[in-house]
Amino acid sequence: MEQTNFSKIDLGSLVKELESQKLRKKDLIVPSTSLKMIEGKLALTDSKPDKELFNLLSNSGITISNNSQTDYFDITDSCHAQISDKLGIPGRYYERLRKEAVDMLDYNVTEWLNRKPANYFLRSFVDNNGGNGIARAFLSDRFKVIDHLDILITALEAIRQSDQKVIIDSADLTEQRMYVRFIAPDIVKSAPELLRNYKVPYGTNNDSGFGVCSGFILSNSETGHATFTIAPRLMVLACRNGMILQKDKIAERHLGTKMEIGSFDWSENTRQKELELIQFQVKDAVNAYLSENYLGNVLDDMSLKGTKVLEHPVDAIQNISLSLNFSEERKNELLNYFIQGGDTTGFGAVQSITYLAQKVQPDTRYELETASVSILNNIENYDRPAVKHYQQLTLN
Repeated sequence: MEQTNFSKIDLGSLVKELESQKLRKKDLIVPSTSLKMIEGKLALTDSKPDKELFNLLSNSGITISNNSQTDYFDITDSCHAQISDKLGIPGRYYERLRKEAVDMLDYNVTEWLNRKPANYFLRSFVDNNGGNGIARAFLSDRFKVIDHLDILITALEAIRQSDQKVIIDSADLTEQRMYVRFIAPDIVKSAPELLRNYKVPYGTNNDSGFGVCSGFILSNSETGHATFTIAPRLMVLACRNGMILQKDKIAERHLGTKMEIGSFDWSENTRQKELELIQFQVKDAVNAYLSENYLGNVLDDMSLKGTKVLEHPVDAIQNISLSLNFSEERKNELLNYFIQGGDTTGFGAVQSITYLAQKVQPDTRYELETASVSILNNIENYDRPAVKHYQQLTLN
């Protein structure tokens, strides 16, 4: 299966990949009775070809055999999870069948597709060379399409129209989401009370001073894994650690009206109205998040919890690791960054999380940068002798 994950890429690389994907993208509303799983692949079948569907597939670049009327799609991991969920097949059982008994998986999926007739929104990439397509999402027929490239172009135009100096720090593209991190290099505040004791792991004291830069992150999922979201994101200049403040996010749900079988595109009017709304949201985000007043208020709030020295620093890291469902290896990695950072305050503990976030895959990075703010706000619940079960941590 072709590469679909790209980490820490620049704007040019992101646009190039999104344009390439747009040329291969094909969306269909299909009845469950037209779908099967064969040898672990999703097969779009129709023993009595419907003329409209036949023409639709042919015009979209999918080669259709006049004999079998079957087209095969390799399935991404995230799409497998959606098939499991939509058909009510327990996830652990489904994954075991994927690894150990594909024939049983074929039977289970095909049987439930036929027993539970419904229309599904299948998002795919086609292979213009005649190979298997890629099934990237298996969604409700009410899913509202808000695609990455449209959002990116709309956001860049909204930023251009603002008076703020905003640059793209980096971007990620995964099977599940697109992430674009923006920073405002002129909106910086010094936070010595938070960063006085912090050292970049394996580095030196803060050569960049105590600066914290304002910015925001734009995220979107084309495959049903999250809403379109804009959220403020602070970046510590010394180490480029990021913290995402979800409480002030702006979000747009991917839920629209029910679509008919075979339809795969919105009208241009509907699309333009949606993008106009997104443009307004980005403008609101730029005005709200990229101000010295907003940044100062956030840093003041963080100082209330972040400057206190932890009474149980090592145990706090263990409790944090437990709450984040870390493996033993990941927990030790976090502890190592905490020790290297040399800051035993609550903010120091959180910086070890956000430093680790830069080393992991993009979806996990987003989760860790988001969790870091919640952990700081509840740091007193982690600063205790180590517990063995997550339920023992009383969180707000």
